[in-house]
Amino acid sequence: MSHLIGKIWQNPHILAILLYSSLAIVFTYPLILHLADMIPGCCDVWFFVWDFWWFKYALTHSLNPLFTDFMFYPLGTNLAAITTTPLNAIISIPLQSAFGLPTAFNLILLSEIILGAYSAFLLLRHISKDDWASMLGGVVYAFNPYVVGKIMAGHLNLLPTPFIPLSMLFLLKLFERPNLRDAVLLGLSMAFLAYTELQYFALTSVFFLFFIGYKLWIETGELQKFVWRTLPIDKSSPLWVQALVCLCAAYFFLGGVLIVYYITYLIPWISYLIYIIPILLIPFALNSALKNPEVKPVLGHIAVSLVVFTALAGPLLAYTALYFFQNTPAGLPAGYGGLGVYSADLLAFLIPNYYSPIFGDAVRPFYAAISLPVNIMEQVVFPGYSVLLLAYFAWRGGDRDAKFWLMFASAFAILSLGGILTIANIPFPVPLPNLLLELLIPFYSIIRVPSRFALLMMLSLAAVCALALKTLKFQGSRRAVLALFLALILIEYYPATLQFTSTAMPQIFQALANEKGSAVLNVPTGMIDAWIGTKQLYYQTAHNLPMVGGYLSRSTNNTYQFIRANPAISQLVGQIDSENSSSFRLCKPTTIEYSKKIFLDYKIKYAILPNYSNKEVDFDRYFFMNAVISTYLKELSGCSQLLSALFGSPIYVDNEVSIYQIYNESN
Repeated sequence: MSHLIGKIWQNPHILAILLYSSLAIVFTYPLILHLADMIPGCCDVWFFVWDFWWFKYALTHSLNPLFTDFMFYPLGTNLAAITTTPLNAIISIPLQSAFGLPTAFNLILLSEIILGAYSAFLLLRHISKDDWASMLGGVVYAFNPYVVGKIMAGHLNLLPTPFIPLSMLFLLKLFERPNLRDAVLLGLSMAFLAYTELQYFALTSVFFLFFIGYKLWIETGELQKFVWRTLPIDKSSPLWVQALVCLCAAYFFLGGVLIVYYITYLIPWISYLIYIIPILLIPFALNSALKNPEVKPVLGHIAVSLVVFTALAGPLLAYTALYFFQNTPAGLPAGYGGLGVYSADLLAFLIPNYYSPIFGDAVRPFYAAISLPVNIMEQVVFPGYSVLLLAYFAWRGGDRDAKFWLMFASAFAILSLGGILTIANIPFPVPLPNLLLELLIPFYSIIRVPSRFALLMMLSLAAVCALALKTLKFQGSRRAVLALFLALILIEYYPATLQFTSTAMPQIFQALANEKGSAVLNVPTGMIDAWIGTKQLYYQTAHNLPMVGGYLSRSTNNTYQFIRANPAISQLVGQIDSENSSSFRLCKPTTIEYSKKIFLDYKIKYAILPNYSNKEVDFDRYFFMNAVISTYLKELSGCSQLLSALFGSPIYVDNEVSIYQIYNESN
């Protein structure tokens, strides 16, 4: 036994996997004891559970898994650009068959965190050549407060996927020693990343652009020469004066970009003309690459990576592009990218972890102030004071590699701030580089939430931490100091008990599964029910009937076409006012003459109303909209009264749902 333990202790890979597995269990406890009857998070989590079920159902019934008419029946909806996770869903199919849907979901969730941490370990081990420091770096990447926030929100697609570190690893290897193997693996990693989460694929693509730009114009000194030629800088002036001139130039340049950005917002077709600019830059970049002795040998292998990637992920990207061209996305206040309300607040980088059992109560009022009008999950970007301290040591130490990754961490932190600088929820007239990227890069707006650049910031900081711990001089035991920093980081990162949701399924839905050919009506039939009503997606995994209504993270102008066209159904909707998120209409009887024949024509036989008296979700841990929610719950009683007036008393009631029979075929 001691011999076996000795072998494990000497194998950094086994140790890393054991460490990350243990932390995943501890951070999500007691999930490991309830794999089949609980899932972490609420609200959006049901969409991802549904996504797993739908992929299995679609593939076993020879249907297109990227389109469904089981939601927003009968027209259906395109799923390509609405946060589906095809790779995870496909992997879950044998797990669903063996263990059931909830267990499969939880196993994928835990695996994503563990493999994400281990992949970061592999990347950092390559960068730092230090096993122990790299293990700590894996913790920084996969267990930080940003990740905990995604678990709390049920955002399976936004967990620390292994394919971001792996893509970076193979890119670095390719530049160090160009070879076909790493070129193919780079293409595979990026393709798998696209099939895991398109937003993270877009974020990682930005890293690739920055990395290539660094190799071409910063490392070679070309950018510095351009700055000297363009700006009125005296080389003999103090460094702070030079920096001030550069900042002023950047401010006025980005100010001009901001003006153009708002012009394109008012006149969208102008954006297509602006896309000509990056096309014109391609020959310039290619010319610089051919002159660069470090980049030129890699070009052929990057072409191989692109071929592999296109062969695998091309169909998904083409289908997604079709979605963008055919539909006008709706529901985001500042354009599809959401640069205004979905950006990180600058102070959020310095305020302790919202989920911390130690600091949480003290900092929640601050998060309440900076999170309106969206939930706090998009504001939790705190890297940890221990990590910031190590970053300071790295900067002071002068290590070239550490400064390289610190530069990237800073860049991603700036990008996570969105288009306009916000401090304590107060916008300042300081335009930021995100505006330029959204103008120049087609489909950049698929990122939607700039604060999600925080994951790449944390991966870059993980590399900085590994390099700092490698180069620091310790007077005592090095492993003891590493253990101390690990303990400090875990104290800052460890969350209070997560929110869990029961996966118990009302038996009535098993009975409804026998109603083949029928459909159900979700009430309220709109996006207002995202707070709790998304569990109707989970009910569908049992009754297997198409439903009018549903939940999408990105709605389009066509999503509600059928609902709006039929007054008998549209009177049951619940939709947020696009101009005022605290205003909504809910189940208001129409004054328009209409026929109930629409239900019979489309065989919409049952209406399902969630019972919101069931206090399954603690909203205080997710939103700071208690007044709105209180009004919403009060308004919801009107839905019950309207349904009873239209269809009679419910045929089934429990603490979760009320079910109404819309028509009886015998009548």
